[in-house]
Amino acid sequence: MRKYIIGLFVFVLLSSCAPSQEQIEKAIKETQAAEENSYTSTPLSTNTPVETNTPIPTNTPKPTNTPKPTNTPRPTNTPSLGTYDNPYPFGSAASLILTSEGEEVEFSLTVEEVIRGEEAWSIIKQANRFNDPPPDGYEALLIKINVKNTSSSGFLSLDYYDLNLATKGNVIDAFFYSPCCLDSAGLVEFEAKLNPSGEHSGWFPTAVHIDEENPMLVIGVDYSGRGGIYFSLN
Repeated sequence: MRKYIIGLFVFVLLSSCAPSQEQIEKAIKETQAAEENSYTSTPLSTNTPVETNTPIPTNTPKPTNTPKPTNTPRPTNTPSLGTYDNPYPFGSAASLILTSEGEEVEFSLTVEEVIRGEEAWSIIKQANRFNDPPPDGYEALLIKINVKNTSSSGFLSLDYYDLNLATKGNVIDAFFYSPCCLDSAGLVEFEAKLNPSGEHSGWFPTAVHIDEENPMLVIGVDYSGRGGIYFSLN
């Protein structure tokens, strides 16, 4: 194309023996216009990002069905002695441990005697004529308890506020029924403050449901009445 334009320019010059200045300028303008039209604007190519190779996911094997473990039956353990279902027998000594302020004290406890009903109420009334009778549906109960400090160094402190009674499914504490002054009727109240080898026997006054056939003494229950060690009173 460029050769064609140059040839045209020469042709114009030769076609006229003596071209005028006006003809020369016209020819130059036509030549410049022809050059401009001969070039088309080619847009610059933008940087096209190179396509990255996307890894083809492999087939992940599905987990196999693992069989669930079967429920293995567990043998039913026979309740240990001192539980609600298997209390210590009446008159037997229980070897116990009391933990107080981080100190463990070994001791033994035995229910020695039980007085119930009218005879018990007669003694309580004799001790103090201002003692109230048991609540409706209950009758008086007196329990004689022996305790020994069998530890080598610990001090043992127990009183009747540490004791409870199980009757008709309820665990009642000393505040349920607590007549006073048994000493006035010739009975020593239960309150043990024992150094090693010390021993004490005392009476715990309380009330039992009139229809209860198997009342139990309980020691060591928590504030909600749970736990504890049970002693049969029959």
